[in-house]
Amino acid sequence: MTNPLPYLEQRKLVKRWSGPIAPIANLIFTLILFAITWWIFQDPRGVMRFYTPYVGYNYCRWWLRNLCTKGG
Repeated sequence: MTNPLPYLEQRKLVKRWSGPIAPIANLIFTLILFAITWWIFQDPRGVMRFYTPYVGYNYCRWWLRNLCTKGG
């Protein structure tokens, strides 16, 4: 006997963490990732020192776009 519903529609989603733990963990992870990329690319004391708004912003935007579109 075959089920008329596809697999994704049959699944029951269950929360891993209760309460606001997941959004807070996501926010902390995002802020840490931003701080690291800021220090690498745009901080005048950082590695690449692209602290001009035009160059640094567009370089970070280009990397993020590439990571988001090709990484998944």
